[in-house]
Amino acid sequence: MRCKQSTLSVLVLLALASATHAARYNRLRVYDGSGDGYYRRNAWVSISADSPPSGMLFDAWTGTRTDRLSDANSPNTSYRMPGNSATLRATYKTADYALTVNSGSGDGQYVAGSVVAIAADAPPSGQIFDAWTGNGTANLSDSTAPNTTLTMPAADATLTATYADSPTVDPPDPVPDGLQNEFSIVAVGTVRGRSRTVIIESVRNKTWAQYALWSDNNRDIYFKSGEVFDGAVHANTALYFSGNPIFHGAVTSGTDWYGGSISHCTFDQGFTYPVEVETMASVDFADLETKAALVLSGITTIELTEDSMRISNSRAGWSNFTTNIPYNGLIYIANATTGSSSTRSGDLYVEGELDGRLTFATERDINITDNLTYLVDPKTDSTSDDALGLIANRDIVVKPSCPDNVEIYAHMLATGNATSSVEDGSFGVEDYNEGDPRGDLTVHGGIAQDCRGAVGTFNTESGVTSHGFEKNYTYDTRFASNPPPNYPPLSNQLTSGLWRDR
Repeated sequence: MRCKQSTLSVLVLLALASATHAARYNRLRVYDGSGDGYYRRNAWVSISADSPPSGMLFDAWTGTRTDRLSDANSPNTSYRMPGNSATLRATYKTADYALTVNSGSGDGQYVAGSVVAIAADAPPSGQIFDAWTGNGTANLSDSTAPNTTLTMPAADATLTATYADSPTVDPPDPVPDGLQNEFSIVAVGTVRGRSRTVIIESVRNKTWAQYALWSDNNRDIYFKSGEVFDGAVHANTALYFSGNPIFHGAVTSGTDWYGGSISHCTFDQGFTYPVEVETMASVDFADLETKAALVLSGITTIELTEDSMRISNSRAGWSNFTTNIPYNGLIYIANATTGSSSTRSGDLYVEGELDGRLTFATERDINITDNLTYLVDPKTDSTSDDALGLIANRDIVVKPSCPDNVEIYAHMLATGNATSSVEDGSFGVEDYNEGDPRGDLTVHGGIAQDCRGAVGTFNTESGVTSHGFEKNYTYDTRFASNPPPNYPPLSNQLTSGLWRDR
């Protein structure tokens, strides 16, 4: 009996001890962090929040008596235990960082890693966009483009658009507008005992502008009835004829045969074949870039407005920027190496009316978007001094936006040197084999192309145009002696004016 009583006493004592412990210690539960345990009232407990999930930051502690926290907004802090059990939970928020954009748009709060579009304000008068500066430039896709994107860093960032003075296209002193150098050859000798001096004047290089139509590869495209050509026509490959086209200038071919029939053709200065061939590989684009008074990079749009131009180019920060025709009459459009890949190509989109002398050279395509004419038409007014040259390192394209019966006044070179494709290097009409006939394609000037491009299709029996344009090509005879500014010369070919004895 005494043993049972002793055992009972021990159990009672243990229960009392447990109750006493519970009375002195209270339970602390910490969710999403560390610090769980039993603690005396008013004991200071160190607690820490777990590492935040990806893309988030610690926000605050919530739960029982957060007023007893030394800092409810710190992930590592201390908690003064209350007189009862308590619960604390670490909470998190999206990791937003502040982006400040000065002289531009794109300000806001963003999650680290998000891609933010930013844009510079329009430049002040007489200036162009230069570059972005600030502590976020390392995260920009292109710090030199006015419209670009920022990959938001895990920190606040500031960007500022800066501007520079616009490039000067008017020189302080008059400079020749790309006219060819001319020289004289003086020969001194003795003829039958008499001294004689012969002078050949106005000697200069022939240029590609001497051709009304030139191609390396004629591509079996026919000259047909109703077509009239005033200047020289040449192809390194065979020419093809149908019906009674008329050629007022010399016609030559690099092969010893031709396609179709020439029985009804008119050759005022003859048809000669085979002759020595020329190649457009001689067109030096690096030299053209060096000579250019204005060089732009990436896709460029220019509208000619008589003696001035409206230019849009994202890398220059220009949107319909108005400027004069450059002093030496040469503008070069280069391929860009930075920025959006969709705008890097050295392409020109051009239209308008020109008053003056101007040549465009591009590292890829020239796209004609509307009529391209002169203020004074040299076909009706011999005093006209307007002249336009278009030189593309790939293709020259008449775009669908052009009107029916479109007019193009220019001498054009489509070299195809930009690629190795045998199809490139042509002057042609986009969608030439679709839709209804579109009337005349009037070209006053000339066309030199590596691979002859199509401008329409026709019924071989009737000769009537089925799709695209009917050719109405006339040669600008002024270009034989006075080509557009800085026009590329033909290899080792000279022409001259008068010769005289002295």
